[in-house]
Amino acid sequence: PVDETGMYSRAILVAAKENKIPTLGMQHGIISKESFEYIHLPKEISKDSSHKSPFCPIPDKTFVYGDYTKKLLIKEGNYPQKTIEVTGQPRYDFISKVDNIFKKEEVYKKFNLDPQKKLVIFATEALEDEESGDLPNAVIQGIKELDPVNFIIKLHPREYKEQYYKSLLKKHNVSAKVIRDYNTFKLLYACDTVIIMHSTIGLEAAMFNKPVVAVNVTGLQDVFPYIEKGIAIGAYKKSEVSKTIKKALYDKKTKKNLESNRQKFIEDNAYRLDGKSTERITNNILKIIKYQNT
Repeated sequence: PVDETGMYSRAILVAAKENKIPTLGMQHGIISKESFEYIHLPKEISKDSSHKSPFCPIPDKTFVYGDYTKKLLIKEGNYPQKTIEVTGQPRYDFISKVDNIFKKEEVYKKFNLDPQKKLVIFATEALEDEESGDLPNAVIQGIKELDPVNFIIKLHPREYKEQYYKSLLKKHNVSAKVIRDYNTFKLLYACDTVIIMHSTIGLEAAMFNKPVVAVNVTGLQDVFPYIEKGIAIGAYKKSEVSKTIKKALYDKKTKKNLESNRQKFIEDNAYRLDGKSTERITNNILKIIKYQNT
């Protein structure tokens, strides 16, 4: 399953294991030390993936984005090494041919954007106020202090706060499109800069060779090392947001530094953008089926 750590998925894992059915999990978003559902104490997971008490049930095999996640799950999550397989993520297979699929002009036309202005995307994360601090106000105020740009607020799929963001935009007198049900990858392809806090979209933006601005005004440590690994520049105070976005948009040295760090970051966190993740996972499944039938 995807979301194999959820309550219902854990129950499915147990039922499958009871019936000797192989179980497979697939990473569906970034995993960090803060991802409590993946971080287990020593001896909390059986070395042979047993689901019997007192062990926590995990899939027989978990397919992950890259080596970063594999090492994290083994070291911090105490997953047995044999249960983790680096494959990349099938939904990113199309990126190797993205120039033949998407058109920037399509997004500009769809949302009636000014073709003479750069496009900035703010990807929200469905966080509680105590988790995000004053993030929305910080970002919108930062945009207001820039020269005019096209600005789109892309809501997280689990977030239904269109009116909240529209009220903030009105309060700050900032023009923007607030959307939820639209292809995020099309937006990433068309945009010039992406603003996040610690969303998986930061990784996806790197795959599309886009500068990332990570805004964290909570005073807490970053959840994912986008800034540490050099594929994002950070703003930790409201007063820093505008100048940080400006650097990502216009500063050639900053953009070059971010670009130079992307390939290594992608290799560690998304393996290979070669369009073959689905094939790697399929081959693993076929091996399991063959083993079961021998």
